[in-house]
Amino acid sequence: MSVPATRTRAIVYAGIAVVLFSIALLVSRLADFGVVPAEEFGAGDWKRGAVKLEIEVVTTDGIRHPLPSAPTLRPHDRLQLSYGKTRYTSLWVVRIGADKRVTPLVPPPGTPEALGKYGRRTENEGEQLDVTIEVPDEPGPLVILGMFSAVPRRLDEIQAAADAVDSDDPETIARELYIPSRRFVHVIEIAK
Repeated sequence: MSVPATRTRAIVYAGIAVVLFSIALLVSRLADFGVVPAEEFGAGDWKRGAVKLEIEVVTTDGIRHPLPSAPTLRPHDRLQLSYGKTRYTSLWVVRIGADKRVTPLVPPPGTPEALGKYGRRTENEGEQLDVTIEVPDEPGPLVILGMFSAVPRRLDEIQAAADAVDSDDPETIARELYIPSRRFVHVIEIAK
């Protein structure tokens, strides 16, 4: 075998390796770009697939109740949110109202636009967030939607997606709105 043939073969094998690596990388990112649902695909890799948004109701007397086993939410109760390691870059936690209105909880209303326009930038190692929430004066449970995304989203995109859902039920809206993301829906009963 001559030297030029060996060199040519090495170049061909290197090219094939680059193509295979590119395909593997693309496939691992399909869920991030919304091509396939993250739940079906495993969200790309084990770190993204393992991310969870945990919510606890913290009562006024300091007792913690993790969802979904938390009792009803009362005025002045707080929500404590936490998530573990993640490679997603942004997080939105919103409340979906009976009128399809999307109210941001994380980042909280009043966050300067430069910091909160595209959601909260996530910490790779995870973090714990305290959220003070006004108990809404509307019938039905409180529907909280948490969304981790590799592509930053604006609040008006989330509102437009909620408006596009053919339902007035907040839980249905939260589950069916089309925004490619790793999504968590929590329903909390409100004390009457």
